[in-house]
Amino acid sequence: MTDPSRSDSPASAKVLGLVRLHHGLPDSRGGEKGRAQPTGAGADFFRPGRLGRHWQRAARLNHLAASRRRSGLEEIPDSRLPVVLELSGGRRCLLLLGRERTSSGETRCRVQFPDAREALVSESSLRESYDGVCVFLAPARRAGAGSPWLRRMRRRLAGRR
Repeated sequence: MTDPSRSDSPASAKVLGLVRLHHGLPDSRGGEKGRAQPTGAGADFFRPGRLGRHWQRAARLNHLAASRRRSGLEEIPDSRLPVVLELSGGRRCLLLLGRERTSSGETRCRVQFPDAREALVSESSLRESYDGVCVFLAPARRAGAGSPWLRRMRRRLAGRR
């Protein structure tokens, strides 16, 4: 298990654990803490072309579905929050939890760091370090529930009754 508050856990594993907590997903033992990254993922995590696969495997281990996309901060819909923002070429990441407008019209973003600290950051300062790549994470559908093959089989079996 990966505890989001442990300092020796990789940042991406901590972030996935936090997303699990935000979605209320328990682990297989019934707890609320996230799981570790796939074995061996740390060694090739930063190689070009490997980052997307890493997020996919790590999300699957945490019962989440991952979708890594290039998107500007203003293009991220509030309905898809929390979302992981990659910083420094994917070497760092944080969670975007929400946005607030101040009375002066400035947009402030509520972010959560891998060590579970939260902060309000101005959108302009976040834009300076944000690379433009984010990872949308959502609870994975139950195994087979959305499978096209399984839906066809259910329709065939229902037709025989």
